[in-house]
Amino acid sequence: VVIVFLIITTSVGGFIYVKSEIDKKNNAIQEEIEKEKAREVKRVELISKASLMVSGYYYQEAIELLKSDSDIYNDKLESEVKKIEDFVADLEPYTGRIEQIFFHTLIVYPELAFGPNSSQAQGYNYWMTTQLEFQRMLPLLMERVYVLIRISDLYEVDAQGNVTEKELYLPEGKRPLLMSVDNVGYPESRKKDGFASRLMIDDNNEVTAVIRNLEGVEIVSRTAEVFPIVDDFIKANPEFSYRGAKGMIGITGSWGVMGYDPKIASEAATAKKIADRLKELGWEFVSHSYT
Repeated sequence: VVIVFLIITTSVGGFIYVKSEIDKKNNAIQEEIEKEKAREVKRVELISKASLMVSGYYYQEAIELLKSDSDIYNDKLESEVKKIEDFVADLEPYTGRIEQIFFHTLIVYPELAFGPNSSQAQGYNYWMTTQLEFQRMLPLLMERVYVLIRISDLYEVDAQGNVTEKELYLPEGKRPLLMSVDNVGYPESRKKDGFASRLMIDDNNEVTAVIRNLEGVEIVSRTAEVFPIVDDFIKANPEFSYRGAKGMIGITGSWGVMGYDPKIASEAATAKKIADRLKELGWEFVSHSYT
């Protein structure tokens, strides 16, 4: 009986031990499966982010992103890296025509700009673009495969002022485009004629416009000036901008600076903050007198 008991006890104990080991292995396998699922989620996220970067012409940055986490890097990510590297290797310097498109501040309320009380309706018709016209132009330009670039993408200037031409690499078929905005001043007459009143930095750290509506009340609007319209369009369509390029701003200062009086210290400081933020957003400042 004792021998039988020992055999049964040993068998049960062995079974429990074996089962425990199997459970441990199964748990470890399941844990690894869950970890791999999490890694795959991260891979998909990286590929999505890298694809967005590539659409904005940030090729090397996309490659670095895909390689950034050794814990998840595998054949799938390596394949994505190779696709980008092969694509970049096939790029050739652009040698065609480079065009420029130019705007003043936008007419937001045509009924005021061209109405009976307008200060210069005929001049506005010659020189200005309406908000609606501008908003309709951007998708048409993109449809015609234009890509906004910086003038600094074409030339570099050394410390001695020597200018050297740079090579610009764009995908085949793309057409580089320089955009410029002149004056960026808001005299009182234009505030009454349906133009913006000034620029400002909003709660989202974006440069937006302030304008008097048809009732004469000042409102904040992201469709009342070139800058926020372009910024928002490129957020939705990164392929329209080469590495975040927006346009050139040629301020005269004759009507203030972006709606502020540079002779007043506090207003000059506000204008400088706006200018700095515009630079961060991809806009460049140029001398109006060079045009």
